[in-house]
Amino acid sequence: MAEFDVVQIKGEQFYNLIPSRFPTIRVFERINPERHDEIAELESQTNPRLKEKQILLSGSPDVDTDIPAVQNWNHAPFAYRNPEGSRFFGPDHPALELAADIQTAMLMAVTGRQRFLSCTSETPIDLEMRELCRPVKGKFADLRRLGAILDADQRMELGLKVIEAKLDGLLYHPHERPSAKCVSVLTKEAFERAEQGRHFKFLWDGSCISKLYDFSDGATISPKELAMETDILAA
Repeated sequence: MAEFDVVQIKGEQFYNLIPSRFPTIRVFERINPERHDEIAELESQTNPRLKEKQILLSGSPDVDTDIPAVQNWNHAPFAYRNPEGSRFFGPDHPALELAADIQTAMLMAVTGRQRFLSCTSETPIDLEMRELCRPVKGKFADLRRLGAILDADQRMELGLKVIEAKLDGLLYHPHERPSAKCVSVLTKEAFERAEQGRHFKFLWDGSCISKLYDFSDGATISPKELAMETDILAA
């Protein structure tokens, strides 16, 4: 397997989309609106993200509770581990995959949601998703010269080398959109604060995500167009 170059990223912005509610509601509103706060308090006692956050903040009384590493959007991907792992890393090494442009981030979100809904045989449903943007910093392996088509064994082998090199993650071209640039981040300390952007609606028709809507301007987006090299969305 070819070796990789190591590059320094200094605050470059990357995007991803996460499930959301629009307009937003309190998390436990649908269980019992009148006892929301009590239910939230009970859930917090076993919540792995909150437990880890308490540990991080208990080391020193001078720790800033507003630091990016403990922001929910930056912290949660590493507290709630994916048992399937990610593109380059197994489940023991959680990583957050982000795209350098919102179009690729949306395409990756569509692909991931579609795979999950197909596996669970979900009936037609609308999904609200929100855009997150955060600057990334640190030392990363640059795998882009290897192209977008790597098999699972190759990806895992490269991922292990990145871990052994104690890097913050890696840069790569995604197979979903080979012309794009993505980053897989291994440590929450590589993030600056995440900012919320636009809200979108994904329309799942029972077999695929057939349409996308942008709440900000009411535009309709075809999922098939997202994979094109042409930029159809403004960042």
